[in-house]
Amino acid sequence: MISKEEAVQPVPKRIEPRVSVPLVRTPQHLNTGFAVQGCQPLPSIKHKISKASIGVRGCPDRQNAPPNRQTPQHLNTSTAQHLNTCLGICSQKTIDTLSSPPAPKFFDPEFSSKYSVISHLGSGSFASVWLVTSLSNPDLPPLAAKSLPLNTSTAQQLNTSTLIQNEIRALRTLKSPHIPRLYEVVRTNLHCHLLMENIQGETLSTRLLSSLFSEAEARGLFLQLASTVGEMASRGVYHRDLKPENLMICEGGRLVVVDFGFAYSKKVCGTIGYCAPEAVEAVPEDLEAAEVWTLGVILLEVLTGKLYDANPALEGLSKSAAQVVAKCLQLQPPNRPRIREILLMEWIKE
Repeated sequence: MISKEEAVQPVPKRIEPRVSVPLVRTPQHLNTGFAVQGCQPLPSIKHKISKASIGVRGCPDRQNAPPNRQTPQHLNTSTAQHLNTCLGICSQKTIDTLSSPPAPKFFDPEFSSKYSVISHLGSGSFASVWLVTSLSNPDLPPLAAKSLPLNTSTAQQLNTSTLIQNEIRALRTLKSPHIPRLYEVVRTNLHCHLLMENIQGETLSTRLLSSLFSEAEARGLFLQLASTVGEMASRGVYHRDLKPENLMICEGGRLVVVDFGFAYSKKVCGTIGYCAPEAVEAVPEDLEAAEVWTLGVILLEVLTGKLYDANPALEGLSKSAAQVVAKCLQLQPPNRPRIREILLMEWIKE
């Protein structure tokens, strides 16, 4: 058990499958930022999950930054611990104080006979990513090999298999400079390796730790993101886990959306703090509306450093930027604009 002194800001976790998590809504309070725009103020939505305060992004001293999420007081310790276990929330450390874990060792002789491993690029909840070069085709540029293990328990193997199929299907369906190119799929006895374009840059999450975006910078980024999500929706592909950690910023400002393991998922999935309210307990009927909510949360975070709460800090934004955020974060899905409507809004065209 971690002491209160050690219990600091947890890192938002991607969860799948999800347990049933009821929503608790607090009374609605008037927000002048929303009222000025002619939009209904948003009620407070607090997920019934135990978590310590999360500081504001872009703040040099994140330890002392004002929190934008609080631990619901009505959860007792045993309930909170049980929920955290079910949802995979294990770390009580802030992202700033986590020491880098040792890089895993690559072991797959069958794959190593075809590709040479250069370095370890990173690891996620289900896979690790390696920089590799082809031994049979030296003209190919270095590729990113996303390696998902297949020698796990039966339940985990079925889940991993679904993630693999989802990602392969999405990458083969989508052809865009904002989506990684899939070159090859190599299956061995130990792993399934997805050989993809090596996206060089930093995640939006990393960028936000050092500084926020001006409205002009945010507009260029958001336009790329909204256009890409709209193109995906037109092809029946919904990411289901959009968040700064899954958005890469390359040299020249190109945005690339990564990690499509939850596309086509029939289960409840997403990341706490970014998924739409209706996506907490069930798969949304309107997946595009759910993606629009997430776009609003990301835009709010890019501009203010804060995630959504009952009183979004919109007063410092221009009227047209605040309007985009407010309309995307309408509580009822039918009240949110479609992506094609967002791309025609005043702030986008400025």
